[in-house]
Amino acid sequence: MKRFIFLFFLGSLMIAAGQIALSLALHPHHQASFHLVLQGGLALVLGTFIVAFGMLGLAGNYERVAARLHLLLSTKQLTDNLDIVVQTGADLERKNRGFWKAYYKSALGLCLFMGGILGITTILLKSSFISYLFGLGMAITFFGLLAAALSFGALHRMRRTHLVLEDSAAALGEQPDIADETPVPEGLQRSPRLVLLRDYRAGDRQARFRRPPSQLSVKRY
Repeated sequence: MKRFIFLFFLGSLMIAAGQIALSLALHPHHQASFHLVLQGGLALVLGTFIVAFGMLGLAGNYERVAARLHLLLSTKQLTDNLDIVVQTGADLERKNRGFWKAYYKSALGLCLFMGGILGITTILLKSSFISYLFGLGMAITFFGLLAAALSFGALHRMRRTHLVLEDSAAALGEQPDIADETPVPEGLQRSPRLVLLRDYRAGDRQARFRRPPSQLSVKRY
């Protein structure tokens, strides 16, 4: 999971650099070279692709661990001395909600940064280049800190939830399986009449063997 978090941060930095370069190139009083525009656009596209790949990797990795833990909760016995955080399906559902909430929050931080820079660029496009640079720098600082606070906190929570599920799955994997109780088919169950007849015959045999010798009939020839 660490590599997907690294890809998310790498892609976010590339998106920020590309958008800043394009914002500088869009001002009419700034003579930007074609190479700067090309590099900014390429960084923006590649950064978006890397962020999407990292986010998909985070989601897929977590879903595999959650599915395995869900299966173990239904097939393994929970002993009294088992110290794990996720012990029931309700605990797993609560962890899932927390993970996906943090997942959306991390994406929201990046979207706020991109939308804020784009909005400031559009508003200050007709101002002087000095005012444009000052406003753009303030916007980068504000939205950058806001996006970092949202994304860092969300990714930390996602990582912690993933580790909790991994530890719970590893502990449950060492527990014994739940004993299967195979029900007797209805067609193979004994009829009450047959059970009573069997008990009657067994009692008759016991009474016959317990009869005194004087009462036993002896044939004489």
